[in-house]
Amino acid sequence: MSSRDAVPAKASLERLAAVSALATSFALALSFTYDWGFLSALGISFASAPTLISDHLRTGLLWAARLVPGVFLVLVFDLLTSRLDHGLTEEEIIEASPDPERARKRINRPRKVLAYTCIAGLAVWLITGIGGSPWFPAMICWMWFIGWVMKHPLVKARRSVTFWLFAFVGPPALMLFFSMGSQDARSAVSHDPPATAHIQFCESGVEMCPATAKAGVLRSFQGWLLVRDSTAVYWVKSDHVQRIDVSDQGQSSFSGLMCVFFAKCLASERGRPPAPTKKAGQGESTGDRVLEPVQRTPDPGHPQTN
Repeated sequence: MSSRDAVPAKASLERLAAVSALATSFALALSFTYDWGFLSALGISFASAPTLISDHLRTGLLWAARLVPGVFLVLVFDLLTSRLDHGLTEEEIIEASPDPERARKRINRPRKVLAYTCIAGLAVWLITGIGGSPWFPAMICWMWFIGWVMKHPLVKARRSVTFWLFAFVGPPALMLFFSMGSQDARSAVSHDPPATAHIQFCESGVEMCPATAKAGVLRSFQGWLLVRDSTAVYWVKSDHVQRIDVSDQGQSSFSGLMCVFFAKCLASERGRPPAPTKKAGQGESTGDRVLEPVQRTPDPGHPQTN
């Protein structure tokens, strides 16, 4: 390879390294935001959570798998619209129409209706506090605002393409991941999780510790488990867990796109067996297992969240 060819190759490697570092940093920010939304929905302060950087890196495995169906659907939609439009871009369709100005207004009309509807919904939520989750209207409003700002040629020319790309995609992505984390947490506590973790509530180093309880694992972190029983959500040290049962709960491997994106798992609800009735002398029922009544002593080793 000559020195003339080595300069472009070096520049390409430097550009690839810069893009990789930026993508890794953005992915870590998305993982932080997801965990922030998850813990906030449970009433847990993000600052007091005993989590490490490695825990948030592992969170990327949770949301990365959920993005694959979305990316596939976007790809299919793009290919379908391209085929229906005979490969023409939006500007080419407008310029080829008999009345370009009227065609432009007709194409932009649904976007304006969506933007105005989201602005009205976000305003109602800000004023009254009702109207459901504000994140989707906030995402649409932000993207509409950035698009409006970029319409001015001088304003657009004074910023780089990277800046406008991050400004257009960054804040909506953070809103989406905070909403995903909050929704996953609410879905986890909306029904009793399987009591798979057998926990010992005793001081470490004690040889005999017969007092055990079962609880459902919401999330696992390095050194800690976030668990829930019938009374509270609390942190438990990993060395207090005797074992974790992993068994087939009889759920479908695919529960529909509503379950993937919005945690509305209709298929799993239909296939779930009825919970057993509580009998005299037994503890509280969780799914098809029983929470054994124990006398819990305060343990400074794991904080509890009511």
